[in-house]
Amino acid sequence: MSGNITHANEPVLVEVTEDFTCYAGPDPSGQHDELMFIFNEVFHFDTYAQSVGNVPEEGVILDIGANVGLFSIYAKRQKPNATLIAFEPIPASVSALRRNIELHGMTGVTVYPLALGEVDRKDVAFTYYPGMPGNSTRHPETKNEHFAAQAVEVRVEVATVSSVLARHPELERVDLVKIDVEGSELEVLAGLSEGDWAKIQSWVIEISDADGQLGVLRKTLESHGYTVEAELDDKIMVEPMYLVHASRS
Repeated sequence: MSGNITHANEPVLVEVTEDFTCYAGPDPSGQHDELMFIFNEVFHFDTYAQSVGNVPEEGVILDIGANVGLFSIYAKRQKPNATLIAFEPIPASVSALRRNIELHGMTGVTVYPLALGEVDRKDVAFTYYPGMPGNSTRHPETKNEHFAAQAVEVRVEVATVSSVLARHPELERVDLVKIDVEGSELEVLAGLSEGDWAKIQSWVIEISDADGQLGVLRKTLESHGYTVEAELDDKIMVEPMYLVHASRS
């Protein structure tokens, strides 16, 4: 099924806890279960505490696969003077992300409403899941039938990390790159020039190992001089997912 993003997809304000609200895309169920899961993953389980904690106070963070911005909010709370660049291709999520930046008074944040991949391309098909937007993907074949029932096709722009960094010549160093892109992790890395690899100090990447992607990711990172650690994410039960930390020795 294909569809356009209309006024019906305007963000809604969700009370996640008594002291935390944020905007999200409209969930057909009205429950926002995925939003609650990601909030707990980021804020309660401190999934990114070590990675963000190692970023200098005025460092640079890339949030690739920002969704509605929960990681971005967390990172800016921990490092309010950091420069953060967020990437999100799904229009409904981009709208919520922008609203959350305003709601949470975040400064020093740039939003690119696009996906990252191996080459620059226009009008690329992505599959959007309104009830689980964080699972929206360029690779719907990796999702089960539960997802297929609510799939909506959207057309988005894809750029490479290096083509975006070229727009920011002032950035001589990137301290942390967080990636959560539902099956496109290796494509994101393929879009980096050797010069830009050298700028990046650390990574935190969520990846499935259903088809051996973890080994390829590890080899790619190690070949560029990073020390790599992978931990099984036991909070995600649908398929084996790993959180990969990589940093320069």
